[in-house]
This record gives sequence, structure tokens and C-alpha cells, in this order.
Amino acid sequence: MKKKSLILMTALFYCVTTIAQDAIVNLAPVIRNGIKLKLSKELKLVKAYLFYDGGARVSDSNMADLNQHVNMMIEIKRFGWVEKNGIVSIGASEKITTNLGAVILNDPDLF
Repeated sequence: MKKKSLILMTALFYCVTTIAQDAIVNLAPVIRNGIKLKLSKELKLVKAYLFYDGGARVSDSNMADLNQHVNMMIEIKRFGWVEKNGIVSIGASEKITTNLGAVILNDPDLF
């Protein structure tokens, strides 16, 4: 009999943005943990990865204890964003699926 397990994680979303520098534009992004992102043309992904509280990176197997918090870091550079009243707004959605394709979370508008 095959043993199957399902790992559910709490994912917190962090996003760091800075004004793009020419040196960053041509670098390939660093993406870990099988993270898949769709970005608009105004954004350049620098890195994306999962980490535990305390800062240790989640291994590429994406295994975590049931009660262990897992955080996601996404670093992007911005191009041509429009500032209104001193504020630049960004939107994001999140979809989490199991390795079998079952949808665990599907939030089309996180903030």
C-alpha cells in the first residue's frame, strides 16, 4: 500500500521593490521552490523563494512540518510605475495547488 501525505503550509507574501538599475535588467532571475509568477512588463523579477520564520530557506523539496510557517519572498524591480498622491499600488493574486493539481488556495486579489 502506498503512503500519501499532504503538506499544508501558511504562506505569507513579502514583496520588495526598488527602482531598477541597468545592471539588474539583464540578470536572470533566481527562482527557487518551483514558484511560478506572471509579471506585467513594468516588473522585472530578481528573486523568488520560500523561507521559514527565522530566515532559513525551504529546501527545493518544499517539505515542511504541518504547524511550520512558510513565507514567500519576491523581489522585483519596477519600471515606469505611475505615482498618485505619493503612492504606487501593486496588485497580486495567489494560487496554491498540490502536486496532483488540487487547488488549496485561489485568491485573485490579495491586496
